[in-house]
Amino acid sequence: MSFSQSAASGLVPLLARVILAAVFVPAGYNKVMNVAEFTGDDARRLRELAIVEDHAEPKPAAYVVAPVADQSKPDAASAPPSKPTTDEVGAGGAAPTAPQGNVAPVKARELHRVTLLVDKNGWRYPVAQAWLAALTELVGGVLLLVGLGSRVWALGLAIAMAVAFYLTSMGAYADTSGFFRAFPIDAYNRFAAQAALFALAFGIVLSGAGAASLDRIVAGSKGGAKPSKKAADG
Repeated sequence: MSFSQSAASGLVPLLARVILAAVFVPAGYNKVMNVAEFTGDDARRLRELAIVEDHAEPKPAAYVVAPVADQSKPDAASAPPSKPTTDEVGAGGAAPTAPQGNVAPVKARELHRVTLLVDKNGWRYPVAQAWLAALTELVGGVLLLVGLGSRVWALGLAIAMAVAFYLTSMGAYADTSGFFRAFPIDAYNRFAAQAALFALAFGIVLSGAGAASLDRIVAGSKGGAKPSKKAADG
């Protein structure tokens, strides 16, 4: 076997496994172990998905503490209602109202950014899908590094990258007038990274784990030549 053939079957898959592990293990660990703060509509939606308990989150003080009436002054209820001044009414001719829908920030695992992304696209079971993606990255990255079950985990990571492209990059590309025109650089970098990781993972699905892998050791031990009957008898 020539050097190029040996590199193609052994060295290139090994490098692909190392790169995939270097990317996905930290990404999966960050999603599972780290906590992020969510605000606004994201915080509200996490509560609706029962990820955060409403009563466990303090509301902003501006909307909790009501002004205490001064007992030395006449009761406001007994005083005749006063008409709003020009400043109170404003240019629109209507009295201003208090802000509505104020939501306190909440804290949840980083993986729930994926939960919200899946939920916004109308897919079912967003929490389960977010956990599946995070654990595939973390566990799959570790097992790819040692080369155990490489084709299975590589397929899982390739699917994860295909889904990520659909959820995050396809819309940005569809909004442009061409591949190289009016394509924001951050969106292009994200698309390029997803495409490269998909190619590396799918390459392992086709070629196997390559050199220095448990898969190759297991396959070698199972595929060893059996002694012939004559040799066994002798």
